[in-house]
Amino acid sequence: MIRIMCDQDVQGLAGAVLAHCRRPAWEAIWKELEIEIYTFSDLGLQQDATDAEIWSACQDNDVILLTGNRNAEGPDSLEITIRERTSPTAYRYSLSPTSESSRSTAPTSNFPPSV
Repeated sequence: MIRIMCDQDVQGLAGAVLAHCRRPAWEAIWKELEIEIYTFSDLGLQQDATDAEIWSACQDNDVILLTGNRNAEGPDSLEITIRERTSPTAYRYSLSPTSESSRSTAPTSNFPPSV
């Protein structure tokens, strides 16, 4: 089962993508992956919850948080929360564009393949 929750800053984009994924052509895949979409209220969160509260609720419920708001602008910001509450190994696998693990290690000289 895959659980996903969209942060407020990506509601529009995520809604469009998820609507596309729920089209009949994708229905079998959607069902096989057992994807569930959660809302703030599903996790007992208020709309004005801090990034730290949101992250904790997602971690406690094994929910993937989709957000475009990863910053270090205060003690309750998402970036600071992740740094303080995860182990170095867990942080290494972050999908942040600035993390080392998100950078491709594959050679780029053969892409796209020549014809």
